[in-house]
Amino acid sequence: MEKYFPLNLSKSFADEVINDNFLLKSFRDFVAAEDRQVLDDCLMDSFEADDVSDFLSSFKCFKVATVENIHSITTELAHQEMVQKPRNVVD
Repeated sequence: MEKYFPLNLSKSFADEVINDNFLLKSFRDFVAAEDRQVLDDCLMDSFEADDVSDFLSSFKCFKVATVENIHSITTELAHQEMVQKPRNVVD
């Protein structure tokens, strides 16, 4: 709301605030507009394998997506892009 994120928050508090739903919503806003539909289809479990494969490979993720594992793959990918990569830059 204030467009300011306090840096002195504890890591456990920040981890609790950044839950899977928030992370996936942020990741959806992060990806390119043409990839949003593919991501939405993944989250609704109604995706085409070729589109998902192209989407995942653009983030250097080469796992085979199935209906059973697509949610965990997208959550891991969102965590990697929205948390891990920025953390590495800060470190």
